Order: sequence, then C-alpha cells, then structure tokens
Amino acid sequence: MNFEQRILKQKFRDPLSLFLSVGTTPFFLIFFHSLIDRETQISFGRLALGILVFSIILLVFSAGLLFRQELDNGLHSLYRLLGINSSRILFGFYGVSLAEGFVSFGISSIFVLIFSPGELQIGINQILGVFLCISFCLFLGFWIAILTQSPLQTFFVSSSIMFLLLLFSGILFPMPKIKVFSYLPTALVHSLLLEPKSNLTHLGFLALESLTIALVVFIHFDFKRKSLL
Repeated sequence: MNFEQRILKQKFRDPLSLFLSVGTTPFFLIFFHSLIDRETQISFGRLALGILVFSIILLVFSAGLLFRQELDNGLHSLYRLLGINSSRILFGFYGVSLAEGFVSFGISSIFVLIFSPGELQIGINQILGVFLCISFCLFLGFWIAILTQSPLQTFFVSSSIMFLLLLFSGILFPMPKIKVFSYLPTALVHSLLLEPKSNLTHLGFLALESLTIALVVFIHFDFKRKSLL
C-alpha cells in the first residue's frame, strides 16, 4: 500500500468524522429550507451561499484533526526513515483532503440548486476561488496541527478559528466595517459567490494567501521534522 492510499484508508476509518465534514452543510441547508417559507426564498438563497462557504471553513477542523492524529501516531518519523520527504507528506494529505472538500462543496451545491434555483452561478472564477479557499483552509488546518501538542488542543484552536472566520467573513453577520476583514479568503470567496462578476482582484488575493500559507506550513513542518533528528 503506497503512502497516499494509506492516508485515504485512514480517512475512511473514521466514518463519523467523514460524515460530519461532508454531511453537515447539506443538513443545515435542508433544515433552514424547511423553516423558511416561499415569501423569504430570496433570503434563503443568500443564506445558502453562506452555508456553502461554511462547508469550506469546516475543512480547517477536519484537516487539522486528521494531520494531528498522524503526528501523534509518529508515522511521520517512519516516513522519514523510508525516505518520504516533507513535501510528499503534506501534499499527500492535501490531495486527499482537497478531494473531500470538493465532494462536500459539490453535494452542498446540488442542494442549493434544488432549493434555490438561479441563486448559485458557477463559472471559472467561482471554481478557482473555491479551489484556492479550500487550499487555504486545508493548510491552515495543517498548521494548527503542527503548532498544537494534542488532538484536544487542535480541536479547540481549530474550532475557535472556524468561529472567527464565520464571524468576520460576512456569512452569519454583516461584514465588519474594518476593511482588512474583507480580504479574508472566506470573505473573498463569499463575495465571488454572491457577485459572479466580481473582478479578478479577489482571485489574486486568494492565490497570494493560499500560496503564502502553503509555503509557511511547508517550511515549519520541514524544520520541525529535521529538529527531531
């Protein structure tokens, strides 16, 4: 069994975590749709787009816990002995988690299209924006796992970060007046979904933020592994 297959198998060993990461947002969409009558359908449509972004934010939690469990198992030390470098470890987890993220977003999008036809418009800008935001949230989860010392710490820190992203991305509450919060990756992708004709500046910031955190996580993880030698 190769490295990537082992990660995928580990993911399916925890069906509850997999269900929560993939099934939480469809549940919320069904729940809120059942509460909102037809007269407020437009409001539901905008709420649904926020829930789609929430499906991406959840990846901070799931990716962080998965990676922290791997670190606690000490398997990264075994990978070092087998000659598997830091980049392959990180991008192995990234690839599996990226697929999970797109499955979650895709399933949730189907529910939005069913419950609120015409509200969700998917073009190349939206697909790229979702990809970059998913990437950012995954590497943020990995970084939290590296910085914390146990799954419990990872749980609390990632949960807190998720709440802050929800709070300051204009999803649950109006966007704060402080301009800097509008450049959060989750706020940028939310804007792309709400306004399909948004300019390419959003994608530029998303790309810069995703590449920056990926580089920081790789450098930190590689340094930490080498310090254990």
